[in-house]
Amino acid sequence: MTVTITPTPTPIPETDTCDNAFTADLNSKMATDGLTFRADGPREELDSLVGADGLRCEWTKPQTDLTVRYANWTRDMPAWDVLRAQLLADGYIETGPRSVSRPIPEFDSAYRYRDGVIHYASPARFIGWITALQ
Repeated sequence: MTVTITPTPTPIPETDTCDNAFTADLNSKMATDGLTFRADGPREELDSLVGADGLRCEWTKPQTDLTVRYANWTRDMPAWDVLRAQLLADGYIETGPRSVSRPIPEFDSAYRYRDGVIHYASPARFIGWITALQ
């Protein structure tokens, strides 16, 4: 008789505040670089996606155009597939099985789908520092 043991998946940390959206080391680097959290104003491109259930965060460096944005919102896989197709049609490229990124300098951003949540980061390189994706 063969016994199969199915490992229990490691739970993904909930990222439900702007304080813990990114890893501590990135938060520290942003603070060192002079970026500070500010209440995010309306962003048409994200507002229509995020909806009422999502989280939007923004950090900026005063007197500059340096900005970091993060958002997340829950959706099922079919909704991710529709968004992914729209993003690819708009010039994004696939960067992983459930990831797309736009490689346009100064306007780059990335989306990643995991466990029923869509995560957004701008600049795109910050997608790797999202706490829930660790």
